[in-house]
Amino acid sequence: MAEIARGGRGRPRIPGPLTGERRRLNGLGSARTRSLVIQMVVIGALAALVVWLVGNARAAIAFNGMASGFGFLWRATGWDLGFSVIPFGPTDPYWKALLAGLLNTLLLGAVSLSIATVVGVVIGTIRSSRNAVASLAGTVYVEIFRNVPMLVQLMLWYKILTALPPPRQAVSMGDALFLSNRGVYLPVANLPVAAGIAICVVMVAGVATALWLLLANRGGATPGTKFRRAGLALLAALGLSVAIFQATHVPGTPLLDLPALKGLNLRGGFRLSQEMLACVIALAVYGSAYIAEIIRSGFQSVDRGLIEASKALGLSDAATFFQIRLPLAIRAVMPTLTSQYVWLLKATTIGLAVGFADFFLVVSNAINQSGQTFELIGIFMVVFWCINYLLATLFNRINAVIRLKGDQLRMSGGRLAPVRLLPRSWGELRAGYFRSWRSGCASLIFGLAIGWIVIRVGDWAVVSAVWDQADRALCRAADAGACWSVIDARWRLILFGLYPVEEQWRSALGCALLIGAGLLSAWPRMWNLRRIALLWAGGFTGFYLLMSGGFAGLRELSPQDWGGLALTLFVFASVVIIGMPLAILLALVRRSKLQPLATITGGIIDTIRALPLLALIYTAAIVLPFALPGWLQGDKLYRVILVFALFFACYQAEILRSGFQALPKGQEEAAMALGLPYRDRILRVLLPQVFKAILPPTVNQLVVTFKETSLIVVIGFFEVLASGATAYGDAEWNFAYLEVYLFVALIYFAFTFSLSRYGAHLEHRLNSSRR
Repeated sequence: MAEIARGGRGRPRIPGPLTGERRRLNGLGSARTRSLVIQMVVIGALAALVVWLVGNARAAIAFNGMASGFGFLWRATGWDLGFSVIPFGPTDPYWKALLAGLLNTLLLGAVSLSIATVVGVVIGTIRSSRNAVASLAGTVYVEIFRNVPMLVQLMLWYKILTALPPPRQAVSMGDALFLSNRGVYLPVANLPVAAGIAICVVMVAGVATALWLLLANRGGATPGTKFRRAGLALLAALGLSVAIFQATHVPGTPLLDLPALKGLNLRGGFRLSQEMLACVIALAVYGSAYIAEIIRSGFQSVDRGLIEASKALGLSDAATFFQIRLPLAIRAVMPTLTSQYVWLLKATTIGLAVGFADFFLVVSNAINQSGQTFELIGIFMVVFWCINYLLATLFNRINAVIRLKGDQLRMSGGRLAPVRLLPRSWGELRAGYFRSWRSGCASLIFGLAIGWIVIRVGDWAVVSAVWDQADRALCRAADAGACWSVIDARWRLILFGLYPVEEQWRSALGCALLIGAGLLSAWPRMWNLRRIALLWAGGFTGFYLLMSGGFAGLRELSPQDWGGLALTLFVFASVVIIGMPLAILLALVRRSKLQPLATITGGIIDTIRALPLLALIYTAAIVLPFALPGWLQGDKLYRVILVFALFFACYQAEILRSGFQALPKGQEEAAMALGLPYRDRILRVLLPQVFKAILPPTVNQLVVTFKETSLIVVIGFFEVLASGATAYGDAEWNFAYLEVYLFVALIYFAFTFSLSRYGAHLEHRLNSSRR
């Protein structure tokens, strides 16, 4: 061995000409050279693509005589906003319209996130309770509102609010608050707009500072000291707000501007439009369901020994909760909460569906009026990216300050003790319902509330309901319940859209093929890359051939004729089939050693993840044709699917990347030692293990993607939500909107709840195998 190391026959190796092997390693055939060439080719292709798209866009602008530049920002808009934080009128310029829309978005986001956080913490606490009835109530809340798309909830709340009495018959509370079909009118301080904004900023800063002082893990301050400091911060903010009020309030005028009925409408006060109110309710309710689950996972991570130690020290249950459990839970889940907050802020764009004048609606209206498509889309994306980046940076900074470090970190990876709803013994009954007098009172209160809701809903939905369309006249009776006769009359329209009635068997069979492929995918024996690929390729091909026709005597129908549930399933399946391989490619490139390509890929992923999906879909449907030649534009549906798939791929790529990082490094090293090429290492060794590790989050991502297919209704596609709106859209059934939206929500719930339960089953199975 020594002779070999020295060059053989005991003589030291003398540097000389390159051997053949060394020439291959350092010449054109070396791995380093190949990687450099690949990077240069890919980067050059990306640059050429960008130049080509820009050139096509400029040619389209010149051909259509469209204006360019940002001079339009100083022109008058000529239109008004239904709701604005700042004064705005038709004579105001575009830049002020954009500012008003941005402030509306920030107001909607701040109010919705605040309510969602408070409600989410309460529901998460209730669901984590060891009281069986309380835990059941929290579980029902989470499962219902988390598994119905936010857009469906928004449309339902909006219809309920617009069906309220007119202003002259408004519901009033003490002549200070009025609720009507024009929105909610609230008292407001008699102050200039700037002073009101300043007071809001000061109070928000005071609350944020108080929370910071309560949760910050610095200086070793005791809980009592933290509470005193937080109280001083709130008092300082309150004092500064009072000072601003005194300095700007005009003497002799009332302190409050109260709303009052004048003529046929309400005047004065501050009006929350029905559009904004519907958005706030939908965002807060939907977001609180997710935040509740995040908080529950935080409670599960708190070490049980800390709770027992606090009780041994004599702390009350309330003190233990507010000083031990809740702070530790928030510290544990702050990164996840940050992601949820960023997502909810992006979700404010759904206000477009009901006409709320948020930033996205203002941008889309400005595009229609001015024709400055690229400039306005660019402004929107840059502003939204900056907002999301600042929000994520802020919460990441907060997380860095409040997180526990070193020996302070005593978190548990276990679960809370299971609560039995149906006890099998007196001991379990007492433990689940009557652990203490407080637990007994909670059981009684929640039990009565659940019983009352079940009785009322059961009477309305089943006992007093009208089921047959022939009994439609009974729906208008005063004591009538749900009018399910609208479903009996319009179920074909809801499920199949405008697909010809005589051909709807094809749509039903195609949907059955896709659903069957999904069910077979859950069978462990099918968990093989080749089997899954063949299964979905066969199911999707069969669906497409049945829906399109044009063979074997089947009538040919284009995707424009599709609708209802079939279109929803087609979009979902297309997004997953295209997006999953793309996600694998993005994840592999981002973790590769080709640093420039990895950096570019990471930038693309992070940029797309920072933008709202609705804005990307709108761009694909409306803006992208300007940057493409006519032969490449294709159908609007396919452009939307491709952009939707890219959005899905960026999120799934991050899930895959986390799976790669969780694998032991020795797995890839062992495969390399066996001489396996890169493709075999990835396909046969790494990817199977990665997918096994990330099955639960992948299923959750599929659930989110299925719910987000409802967004395509905003750009004119006749999917199941749009067909539902059409079902009650005529004078015959316009009163039955509640039943139609509940039926649509039930369709989504059936799919998403099944997927989420399957994901929970996989998570439990994987956790059991690891133990």
